[in-house]
Amino acid sequence: MQKEKVYTIFDFEKLALQSTQGKAKLRFGIWRNLPRITVYTNDDNDKQNNYGMITAGLDPSVYSTITQKLNDIVGSPNGTKFKVENYTSSKDNDTGKWKQEHVNDILMGKDDAGVIWISVIAKDRPKFKFEFGNFRYHKFYNTDGQELSKAEISQIATKATIKLLDNLYATYLTNNYEHFNPADFKKKGGNTQYNSGNRTSNYDISDDDIPM
Repeated sequence: MQKEKVYTIFDFEKLALQSTQGKAKLRFGIWRNLPRITVYTNDDNDKQNNYGMITAGLDPSVYSTITQKLNDIVGSPNGTKFKVENYTSSKDNDTGKWKQEHVNDILMGKDDAGVIWISVIAKDRPKFKFEFGNFRYHKFYNTDGQELSKAEISQIATKATIKLLDNLYATYLTNNYEHFNPADFKKKGGNTQYNSGNRTSNYDISDDDIPM
C-alpha cells in the first residue's frame, strides 16, 4: 500500500517561486531531515521524467552555503552567475565499485537588470528562471511616493525569503527530526547520499545551456 503523503509547511503554495516562462514552479523542501530544491516543470512533454520534477538534494551545510551565496549575490554586480554542481553515488553492477555521477546543477545570479534569480537544471530537461520578488498583487513605494524598481524589490525579497526559509528549516528540524543511518541505504545498494533523491544523469553543462 502506498504511504500517505505527509504535508509540511514547505508544501504551502505561497512559498513557491513562479517561473517567468510558463507554469513551472520552484519549491524549497525537506526530506529525511535534509533540504532540497525542486523544480516542477509542469510541462506535458516532461511528465515521463521523474513526474516532471528536477530535484537537488542537499546537506544542511550545503543549503546554508547556497543561501549565504544568494545573500552575497544581492550585493554583487549585475550579470553575476554562480553554479553548484550536484552529484550522487551509485554502485556499478559490473565492478561492484561505487562511482560518483553528475546529476544536475543549481544556478543563481543577478541579471543585467539587477534582478536575483535561481534555478535547477538538468540535461535534456526544460529550463526555467525563477526570480525573487516576482509579486503579482503587491507594489512597494518609498516615502516620496516613488515605486521601487523590480531590481530593488528582488534584492529585498531575496534576503527576506532566505531569512524566512532559514527560520522554517530550523523550526521544522527541531520539532520533526528523524534519525536515519546512511549505512542502511548503502547496504541496500542505494544512493549513499540518502538525502538526495537526485536522479542519475551523466552530463556536462556549458554556458550555452544556461538560458539566463
